Amino acid sequence: MTVVSRWLARRFWWGILWLMRQPWMRRAQEAPLQWFSESFRSRALESNKRQNALARKIGLPLLTVLIDMIVAVCALSIAVQLLLMANDQGWLQAPETLIEKTSTY
Repeated sequence: MTVVSRWLARRFWWGILWLMRQPWMRRAQEAPLQWFSESFRSRALESNKRQNALARKIGLPLLTVLIDMIVAVCALSIAVQLLLMANDQGWLQAPETLIEKTSTY
């Protein structure tokens, strides 16, 4: 599961980084900084840079864990659905000898 999630995470991460490098995205990130006063703007810009650095540092591992969880939940859902379907079809019936030995009626 980790190989699949790592591959998917790298593809998603590449897409995210590509979007973040686009000029319109950079303008969208820097536009709110113009609303601040000059004294606060430099601190806001530094804070934005620290947040971006943190995101670059932990983004890919975090995305990998999230995709691992999504794949695990999907696999578990499929397994439960298959078990319920097998039970409805009668594939999971206990043998008659076992039923006779355990019945206490």
